[in-house]
Amino acid sequence: MTRPVEIKPRDAGRPGSEYENWAVGVPFAELTFEITPDICDEYAVAITGRPDGYVIGGKRAAIPSIFGLYLNAVLHRTYYPNHGVMVDTRFRFHRPVWADETTWVRATGHIKDKFEKRGRKYMKWSAEFIGRDGNAILSADTTVAFA
Repeated sequence: MTRPVEIKPRDAGRPGSEYENWAVGVPFAELTFEITPDICDEYAVAITGRPDGYVIGGKRAAIPSIFGLYLNAVLHRTYYPNHGVMVDTRFRFHRPVWADETTWVRATGHIKDKFEKRGRKYMKWSAEFIGRDGNAILSADTTVAFA
């Protein structure tokens, strides 16, 4: 079982990655973790008050937004946290994670774009979450703004 807190970098007084050093198109370091039935249940209770999740074809599935718990850790494996504000995230769900199974996940991503608008710096990045079988589970695109 991999709890999000176990893979989330802490700043510990270390300076964040500078905007100027972020490279568009360069792959992030790979991150692997497992989502277990316990994590699925805890997440469902935290956001709905019940561990039910979703039922698809008679089988209980994890609430898809569970991947939000792991999202920033994908970026922060390569670029240390730099106190930006997440202004947009779009998830594309490719297949469910079954709530009664342990799901092994490999995640990676890359910075898609950097730009300035009205005196603010922005960075767009993507993440891909892939199962042990090599098939996509979820894709995410995120935009972060910096003062």
